[in-house]
Amino acid sequence: MRTYRDTYLLYIGVVVALVPVMVLRDFTPDNELRYLSIADEALRQHTYFAFTNHGVPYADQPPLYLWLVMLLRWLTGAHRMWLLSLLSLLPTLGVAQLMNHWCRQSGRADSTVMGAPMLLTSAFFIGAAVTLRMDMLMCLFIVLALILRWLGAGAVRQMIVSFLASCCKKTNSDHGHPTN
Repeated sequence: MRTYRDTYLLYIGVVVALVPVMVLRDFTPDNELRYLSIADEALRQHTYFAFTNHGVPYADQPPLYLWLVMLLRWLTGAHRMWLLSLLSLLPTLGVAQLMNHWCRQSGRADSTVMGAPMLLTSAFFIGAAVTLRMDMLMCLFIVLALILRWLGAGAVRQMIVSFLASCCKKTNSDHGHPTN
């Protein structure tokens, strides 16, 4: 179908446009280097559920992102920017595809392929896709949970997605309240 081909051409164009930006950028010292240090420390100490940052308990970031960083470090032996960038690029494309599917489910003929192009041409969404890895993971699971709820999916599916979304949710360790 022509609409699917156009959508996938858009995805390929976005990947081609974002790969140089994602591969050539450096780790941000205030956030990303801290997460890499926490992942290294967890791998060194074999603590996979209770994270520390230089010996101090650290609960500010979601465990799913740190587990993925630790997995990539364990598989490759080093932190590679191009692999860590996939933790943002793949959820970005997943959110775009989910939004495309959701728009198709709305039943309106004029909105069958509008979900992905609207998101992928938004500067804020693409900017977040380049820099905010854990937030894009959280966005993917939130959009998936919303779509499952909208479509009336079964309770088991909703519980699984809700659990994964909670693994991505940022919390403030000082007060235990969710932060933005």
